[in-house]
Amino acid sequence: MAEPQPSPEFRVTSLIYRLVSETVTDDFGRAEPLEGDLDGWAFRLEDGILSATPSEEFRSRESAKAHLEERLREWSQAAFLSGSRFQIRFDYERSDVEAIDPPPNHVFVFPESARLTVSMGTPTIVLGHRTYPAPDPAFRRTPLTDLLTERLRALEDGRAELPAVAYLVLSALEQSFGDRRDCATALAIDLRVLDNLGRLSAQFDPQIGRKAQGDPKPLTSTELAWLKAVAVRLVRRVGEQGAGGPLPQITMADLPRLEPDSG
Repeated sequence: MAEPQPSPEFRVTSLIYRLVSETVTDDFGRAEPLEGDLDGWAFRLEDGILSATPSEEFRSRESAKAHLEERLREWSQAAFLSGSRFQIRFDYERSDVEAIDPPPNHVFVFPESARLTVSMGTPTIVLGHRTYPAPDPAFRRTPLTDLLTERLRALEDGRAELPAVAYLVLSALEQSFGDRRDCATALAIDLRVLDNLGRLSAQFDPQIGRKAQGDPKPLTSTELAWLKAVAVRLVRRVGEQGAGGPLPQITMADLPRLEPDSG
């Protein structure tokens, strides 16, 4: 009776993910293929399928996935905090593996559970994009960007009010980088931007205001648009600071226009 052959070690040669748009109005079905390097993973994104090949050796699917998915979460977060405000994620499909020094005339199969993909209905109005959102080397996820991005997502989903989210962004930055003036210096933000953010987020809007103090004064549509734009921009600035690159100053001129008496 032949002795059983020991199971060989194997390495992960590629991981396969599917790009999913979390907003049904954004369609990347006709986007041009995108190739590049994602912190040691050579990738190609085509027809919504991401194939990533590691430059280092991974002996388990779990370790390879843990390493790559950190980068994919950063990619998704940067896309959400970009001007396009894309809400995307990468769903794991499968991995390709190969045996290391297998015995001659042996074929090894490394089974993996199949993943069920559910397709949603198509809305009436869809924006077709010719390019994919690319990874952004000028952005790095941090615990603070994770926290604040989750609040911005709650705002998008209707689970949070804008003044409260805007105030949280301001207070979190001040807690992390010092008082308001120190924060402006550390993140290269014009102090007037932070002052206007503080003033508007504290304004007593009877419908959505964060606190009831002073005379009621509903926020205008212009002020609401400004608050949302600056909240997103400042969270992105935290990721830019985390990447360690140059930080051009964010001024009032870089943001939507406010009423004349608003700065």
